[in-house]
Amino acid sequence: MSSTEAEPAPAAESPEAAGAPRRLPKALKRSELIAREIVRDVAERGLKPGTPLPHETEMMRDYGVGRASIREALRILEAQGLIMLKPGRNGGPVLSRIGPEQLGHMMTLFLRMSGYTYGDLAEFMRNVSPRLAELAAANKDRAAVRAALDDKTGRNPCALVNQPPTQDRPDFGPHSTINMLSGAPVLSMFADAVDAVFTGHTYAVTQGEDFMDIAARDHHEIAEAVLEGDAAGARRAMSAHLENIFRYCEAKIPGIYDQPIQWK
Repeated sequence: MSSTEAEPAPAAESPEAAGAPRRLPKALKRSELIAREIVRDVAERGLKPGTPLPHETEMMRDYGVGRASIREALRILEAQGLIMLKPGRNGGPVLSRIGPEQLGHMMTLFLRMSGYTYGDLAEFMRNVSPRLAELAAANKDRAAVRAALDDKTGRNPCALVNQPPTQDRPDFGPHSTINMLSGAPVLSMFADAVDAVFTGHTYAVTQGEDFMDIAARDHHEIAEAVLEGDAAGARRAMSAHLENIFRYCEAKIPGIYDQPIQWK
């Protein structure tokens, strides 16, 4: 190349070559955008399960779209289990109760399509539930710990029993109670959902008196460790409890941990 020839300008470096993440634009349908707006409004207003949403005509006005878009947006939310569409003259969209069972139900579809097994659920529980028990024992709000683990009768302050559902905490089973005390709400939510899936799919074989005796003893040990602030003991007790559950289910349903999760 002669000195009079201009050198070609270097090609601009692509975002991929520079290591920058490539964002693929996702074109959302109008109904999907409206569904997101409805969810945002519900969350910002703090609406509770059972609350009716506005009439279609009012939503058309508020969101500036036609009836077809509103109806499709509501069907999206209904399919996700977030609302119920009550029929009749006085019907319409009503907020559903959202809890571990509802999240678990939605998760099982994806777990089934991915080919995951009940053994995969068990492995999640082995890794997460003992950690949550450990965190519950380390909870600095000891009054809250005592209140949650007291069976309200005064007979046994270490009893870990099913408690009445509340609006803010609809599923108050023994494991859910421990998870709540961990102070890790997102981890707790998913642990509750996985526990709901596993328990719901093995419920029929875990209602015998022999299993209930084991569960009552294990729950007592877990609760006692949490009440005493013994984090390591709570972790060990929860781990041992889970292994008791898994062995019992394997004995009642041979090969369960190799079976694909069913969408229920």
